[in-house]
Amino acid sequence: MKQKNHGEVSPIINIAVTTYYKGTALEGTTKKLEEYIDSTADTESQINYI
Repeated sequence: MKQKNHGEVSPIINIAVTTYYKGTALEGTTKKLEEYIDSTADTESQINYI
């Protein structure tokens, strides 16, 4: 049998924390989060979409 090589993975996750105010449209909040994540460098993370 052939042995499989097991590599080590170290994911990098971009997280944006925000405060939700009553009466604020969720579309505006998620749009800002999406813009933030899309503006980060590709070297920071492979996850660029919400």
